[in-house]
Amino acid sequence: MTILEYLQQRFPHIGSEIWLNRIQGGLIRDASGTGISQDTPYKAGMKLSYYREIPEEPIIPFTENIIFQNEHLVVVCKPHFLPVQPSGPYVTECLLNRLIRRLGNKQLVPLHRIDRETAGIVLFSANPDSRKPYHKLFSAGKIRKIYEAIGTIPLDKTQSEWLIENRIEPASEWPMMKNTDGPVNARTLISKIDEKNDLAKFRIEPFTGKGHQIRLHLQIIGSNILNDRYHPKLQPENHNNFENPLQLLAKQISFTDPLSGEKFEFTSPRELLF
Repeated sequence: MTILEYLQQRFPHIGSEIWLNRIQGGLIRDASGTGISQDTPYKAGMKLSYYREIPEEPIIPFTENIIFQNEHLVVVCKPHFLPVQPSGPYVTECLLNRLIRRLGNKQLVPLHRIDRETAGIVLFSANPDSRKPYHKLFSAGKIRKIYEAIGTIPLDKTQSEWLIENRIEPASEWPMMKNTDGPVNARTLISKIDEKNDLAKFRIEPFTGKGHQIRLHLQIIGSNILNDRYHPKLQPENHNNFENPLQLLAKQISFTDPLSGEKFEFTSPRELLF
């Protein structure tokens, strides 16, 4: 059996000619990145990559900034609206593929992610041989992250600091998340650092990394992030509207380098609208 025949059997709802065109177009590759042919034999357990076609991919009219790079790491400040990895209608227009084209390094892998709507610092591993120690920093909670956000004034106008500890789980409507009862799995330190009219500026340090954690923990103190289309109610997405960016910024990341022992602190030069 060939891979083409396997794909035709496994995904019968996709026409045979479509799979053949994808293979001939070099969109299906093996683990080494080499394009397969229509005669490539099928082997159980083999890894394939399919590079999807997007007929009309939205263009993100904002540019990322490389903050730091060496043989192991690339540190980038991502603009609002740009996804970190291919997602939905975005394939070439994502931070990963932009950097691969820009730096010519196909070994780049993001060490963590932030939402498409969020701007700020993202770390990439540039070398598979040194990747594991950096992954361990994240899994062990040894990366310190600081965010900034602009939101509505909290309910208690006299309080300036909150430590929120609760449980966050997926809501019934994907991709929403919700605060719920149960054992704590989400912790965030929120500090109000400024006020202007009916808005407040926050410095936020999440100690865990649950989806929508910052949004949900700000809701607990009675604040909603400006231009948030997820909370408190999910709004439809408009891929061509870049006028109202979410006022959430991954401002700073700091850690001790697991290879050199050097202390790193990377800060985004971007500023929120306040």
